[in-house]
Amino acid sequence: AALHNLPGRIASTQGYIIFLVNGRDYSPISWASKKIQRVAKQILNAECMALSQCIDEAMAIREGLIEALALTSRQNISSLLPITAFTDSKSLYDNIHSTNQAQDLKLRREVESIRQNIQLKEIKDCVWIPGTFQLADCLTKSTASPESLFLTLARGCNLTSFN
Repeated sequence: AALHNLPGRIASTQGYIIFLVNGRDYSPISWASKKIQRVAKQILNAECMALSQCIDEAMAIREGLIEALALTSRQNISSLLPITAFTDSKSLYDNIHSTNQAQDLKLRREVESIRQNIQLKEIKDCVWIPGTFQLADCLTKSTASPESLFLTLARGCNLTSFN
């Protein structure tokens, strides 16, 4: 996410990429670069809203795959098609994995939703990665180079090696 980076310096943007991964084989199956629908007062709020929307999109894609593949056993779906979310926001990662509640009410709701998804095993985990490994930065920040994303798509790498 990028805070207040749109004309008028009020709105913020989010960007994410969703990959379907099988070992070292992966394909990007969804991506977004768009305005965040609510006004974010802090970068942490923007990062959390973006991550939450990405998780919702990944879960919707998984539901579509379940339907398309005619999978009927709901008990192993999360392990069969696990979702791991990656963030380069250390403060967001710390908030998600803390027992303390965020002070901001909107942030608290978003963080609790992500925590609940982890507890219910709807998503495997939320993992912190260094900003240099954040492939989606070029979707929101004009100063971010798309080179890492291009190289990753061209050469391939194990996306789960960051955790």
